[in-house]
Amino acid sequence: MKFKYLNILLLITMFFHETPCFSNNVFDIKGVNPEIKQNILSYMSATNISCQSTESQVNTFIKNIPTKIRKSIRPFGYYDSKIELKKLPKEKECWKITIAIDLGRPIVLNNVDLNIVGDTMTKQNARLFELRFPLKKRDILRHDIYESFKSSLQTQASELGYLDAKFSTNTIDVFTEKQHADISLHFDTGVRYKIDKIVIIQNPEFLRDDFIAKLMTLKPDNYFTNSQLFSIRKKLASTGYFGQVSVEVDHINRTNGSVPIKILLTPGDRIKYSTGLGFSTDAGLRMSFDYNQNRVTDFGYQLNSKLSSSEVLSELTTGIKMPSKSNPLFKWYSIDAGYQRERTDTTSSDTSKLGFSQTRIHENKWQNINFIDLVDEKFEDGDNQKQSLLLVPGTSWSYTKADNPRIPMKGYKIQTEIRGASHSVVSDVSFAQLDFSYKAIYPILDRNRLIYRGRIGTTLINDLSLLPSSYRYYTGGDNSIRGYDYNMLSPTNDEGDAIGGKHLFISSIEYEHRIGEQWAIAVFTDVGNAFSDSFKLEKSVGTGLRWFSPIGPVRFDIGVPINDEKNDFQIHITVGPDF
Repeated sequence: MKFKYLNILLLITMFFHETPCFSNNVFDIKGVNPEIKQNILSYMSATNISCQSTESQVNTFIKNIPTKIRKSIRPFGYYDSKIELKKLPKEKECWKITIAIDLGRPIVLNNVDLNIVGDTMTKQNARLFELRFPLKKRDILRHDIYESFKSSLQTQASELGYLDAKFSTNTIDVFTEKQHADISLHFDTGVRYKIDKIVIIQNPEFLRDDFIAKLMTLKPDNYFTNSQLFSIRKKLASTGYFGQVSVEVDHINRTNGSVPIKILLTPGDRIKYSTGLGFSTDAGLRMSFDYNQNRVTDFGYQLNSKLSSSEVLSELTTGIKMPSKSNPLFKWYSIDAGYQRERTDTTSSDTSKLGFSQTRIHENKWQNINFIDLVDEKFEDGDNQKQSLLLVPGTSWSYTKADNPRIPMKGYKIQTEIRGASHSVVSDVSFAQLDFSYKAIYPILDRNRLIYRGRIGTTLINDLSLLPSSYRYYTGGDNSIRGYDYNMLSPTNDEGDAIGGKHLFISSIEYEHRIGEQWAIAVFTDVGNAFSDSFKLEKSVGTGLRWFSPIGPVRFDIGVPINDEKNDFQIHITVGPDF
């Protein structure tokens, strides 16, 4: 027991005891630029000299300073520096050591012998063999630039599949009496390896081998890059089929310019479900339940269902995703069915939908969805209740580019959709509709973003009263014109009820300033409206607070309409990614 209390006392004493540590404030370095000064301090940081050091400790340390400084200066090409040290009397409880440095004449390059040999004839190798050594004759010798170039050669060779690449010569000869140096750098790439075969190992087996083979973008007897291997791993992980994905180059079994690629797969959770509880000022309290079955069949069919309910909008949807047999990673089909109920102060609708779609992701990253929906909708147009049956084919195209998918500092998204129906084919009404939206984020300095978004839509139809409300245009609310209530902006009837419009225009610009790692403040202005004949532009301004949470950005906005006596302000809370 005595030893126990003794150990505790010892720990407490060690905790409060000031252990000497390195302090930059001890040294006053003159005669060098900030880059060299920082390197000098880095070399000396391993010592325990500090304000608490004794005089004998400082004297011992001073003896070793010149050697450390010369080592720290040589990477910058200075081999003949002169160093003067002076220890000042201890003042204000701290030592002060002045270091005056005369760098002297630098070492300059007299000869650079750079030679890259190996499998240099193929066009794919251009990135490696176009690398140029950044130093030339009569430049000051820089060891850091030399080492960085060597690293670039090795990295690029590894990226391109040169598994045997090595330096056959790698020397810097420094002649201090002549103040010059010679560099000899010979790099032998060896052969560029191709894919011998792709070995897929499932542990345990849970999907058909021929289906997994169709997921592969890599092909035998082709060259490969590390970036391609990383990309296929990322794409396989995103499918939802797999728990762990490992893509490895089987170095041990490489032969005659070919190497196997080994892909190890474990099953992910077959069934996933989640519940959610949220709030938005547009829809009020919102509850949701998601159910997903990631492997309905061993050929990768997937089932997804969602139930959500709020004061304004409630819906139930379910669908099955069927991968294409020819290209399942970039092409699939879906059958979806759903019911939606919407109730606002001015509109009411009950919609049943059965849809079939084909999704394709092209090599240029564009995503295309071709669809056909059978829609049965009961809706209110003012005081009149109506019902329409529509067969609506359409197509949409979208493209997203961002430097960071979670919180992008720069990026944009473009999306357009064309849809319509014909009275002569099942539908109760004929119409055609075009919708285009754009959102862009631009960086301003290091911590600020300028966010612009816009949307336009137009409808060709003879009698708008026959068109279901889900295909009419409304605006106002969280993601449209802030400062107005949900879908309150549109043409109105004689009683002042919003009845939706043929056309839509929305534009917004927002300036966001970071005030911490996870917080930002914003100011914005939104303009736009939904209209049929006459167009009146509604405007709002506002300010907001952003929290970059682990689940995505949370936006708290206060929007104020301009020149609108009926509305004072609206509070908007939204959660979700920028794109």
